Amino acid sequence: MQYEPEFVSYHSTNRLLVIGTEAEIDKLLPDLGAEFRIYWWPIDHSKKTSKPGLEILNVDEPIQLDGYLGNFTLTSGNQSKFDLVLDFQSEPAISSPISPFGYYPINNREDLQKVLPELKEMTGVFDKPKYFQLDLNKCAHQQSGITGCHNCIDVCATDAIISESGKITVNPYLCQGCGDCTSVCPSGAISYQYPPRSVILSALKNKLATKHSLVVFYSGDFKADLSISCPFLPFQVESLGLVGLDICLNAFAFGATQIWLLDDGQITIETQNTLDTVITQVNEIMSGLGFPEQLVQFSKPGEFTLNQGLSISKAKYRPDLDKRTAIRMATDHLLGQATQKPDYVLFSGNTAFGTLNLDRNACTLCMACVSICPAQTLAAGNETPQLKFIESQCLQCGICQQACPEQAIELQPRYVFDSVRARQPRLLHEEKPFYCINCQKPFATESMINTILQKLQHHPMFQGEKKQQLLLCEDCKVAALFDK
Repeated sequence: MQYEPEFVSYHSTNRLLVIGTEAEIDKLLPDLGAEFRIYWWPIDHSKKTSKPGLEILNVDEPIQLDGYLGNFTLTSGNQSKFDLVLDFQSEPAISSPISPFGYYPINNREDLQKVLPELKEMTGVFDKPKYFQLDLNKCAHQQSGITGCHNCIDVCATDAIISESGKITVNPYLCQGCGDCTSVCPSGAISYQYPPRSVILSALKNKLATKHSLVVFYSGDFKADLSISCPFLPFQVESLGLVGLDICLNAFAFGATQIWLLDDGQITIETQNTLDTVITQVNEIMSGLGFPEQLVQFSKPGEFTLNQGLSISKAKYRPDLDKRTAIRMATDHLLGQATQKPDYVLFSGNTAFGTLNLDRNACTLCMACVSICPAQTLAAGNETPQLKFIESQCLQCGICQQACPEQAIELQPRYVFDSVRARQPRLLHEEKPFYCINCQKPFATESMINTILQKLQHHPMFQGEKKQQLLLCEDCKVAALFDK
């Protein structure tokens, strides 16, 4: 399958910002002065000795530095632009776990000796893949000012993902393709594009077509000595963080006996946490179906455990581009091969799938949850006051839970295996309608009217005959107002 990746371009000239002491700048000038236009922000502000080939910045603390290769901005009253940054501060100006391209925090002399050769190569035009695609129509980050899912923001090690005016935005120049955001996104609003999911899954399917194999996902070069006797398939990915629930489950459907995620020692804590969550959820699904335990592992070479592998007939379907559809296709196949066929499996932590537990005694069917649900998971009845729920569409984002004025909603992470059942609307609550005391039009539920009456029983505007206004529909309230 062919695909054309998108790229973003960095344009870097020779404007180098050095944040450091006079002693540190003195060591750099002989080596870098001829190649760079150097700007110096002295850490010790009392020392500002004029030096040839050097421009000293008179900035006031605190400073703010952000940006990326070719486009760094130093803000302290005024703004200054730079292409590259050497930062000798003990607390770097940019503290993201993965530094942006062109920014070099220096902790010791060994760091500097490693950086200097690379620094001299960082002028010119550089292309980098745009690793992601963002579809805001699927995003469950925020609705009507209520924040729901923020998984992608939490795991981004480059600070490329932020919430802006209630919407997720991703800076393609800061993104370095770790893939964590695509694994934790419940809806597939952020998807990996280098390569896309369908390309990865098609390649897995083709490579597993001739035999069942243990699949070893790795990034970089494969140099591991696994020393195992069973067939295994090394499968290179741009980053282990993109290997989510969708990739793992489809790999099993296509013939993987086990899945090992190879730790190369370069994994950030964010990616480690992402993989831990994915591994837990995949193993919970597989063991729930009666398959062997611990089919997915993450470890260093020599530390894996060769467990009993999976042996089932291989799926023949064509991999789907949509994340949730791809997961559903895989679990449909796995359920057909399973020794156990449970209705559902409970997850031990938060996940992209689940149900709602509704306190019917508290729910007044006000429909606040229906109006705010970003995935159209909740629906109202037609003529009868009802609340319906479609589990296959629920993202467990929690927006409905926060919007409920009665706090009647509780999330429960789980995965329902029956596709038909998961897609069918399920009745959560139903009540008798309350009829307008004037025109007999149904306009609310009895519990809603009772709640309103209780909350306003001591309000001075609704005493005596005025209390009857609460029992009128919207049309009769307006008519009564004008009759007066």
